[in-house]
Amino acid sequence: MTQSIIVFCIVFLAIGYVVYSLVRTITSKQSSGCSGCSGCKLKSSCGKSGED
Repeated sequence: MTQSIIVFCIVFLAIGYVVYSLVRTITSKQSSGCSGCSGCKLKSSCGKSGED
């Protein structure tokens, strides 16, 4: 019984994370490819050239 509860909790958390990620991706307002990444060499040039 305890194993079933643990499995259901893990599955529920995984489904919740997938839904959260999909909502975050769909509602993203940035049009460039640099969305949500930490600082990198391309991030500073991303969007400056006007290319999508």
